[in-house]
Amino acid sequence: MKKINRIKIWERLRQRFDLSDHIPETPYLAESIQPVVDVSPLLVEAKAQTTATTNTTASDSYVVPAGKRWTIYAAAVSRANAGINTIYAVVSGVTVPLTSSSATSTTWNGYPFQLDTGQSILINANAGTSGSINSYILYTEEDLT
Repeated sequence: MKKINRIKIWERLRQRFDLSDHIPETPYLAESIQPVVDVSPLLVEAKAQTTATTNTTASDSYVVPAGKRWTIYAAAVSRANAGINTIYAVVSGVTVPLTSSSATSTTWNGYPFQLDTGQSILINANAGTSGSINSYILYTEEDLT
């Protein structure tokens, strides 16, 4: 252990890490620094998927493949003509709406959440006239194996 000779350093450490107001007579600091690093962001890959159709109804399901985990950042559907569009998350067999129905387009970009293998994002576009229907998702993918 190294003795901290300069009280100013101790005072800065105390304030930064909300340490006790009591300053020991001889404060000590470890001789080595142990870095703490979150490597999770280094192990993910940013991806996007899109599906385009020219039907009156489209139901696009983006399913997390085996051995993967997705963090969903955004999902959207747009169409040339009016219809009903809704975005859902399907987790453990439960379908949860992320958006309410809208006429021509809808977007979800709420708080990012994770989906594991077999879980999915479901984008429904239906009850409209024919025209182009496009759905999109933006996510990161992590390899769990």
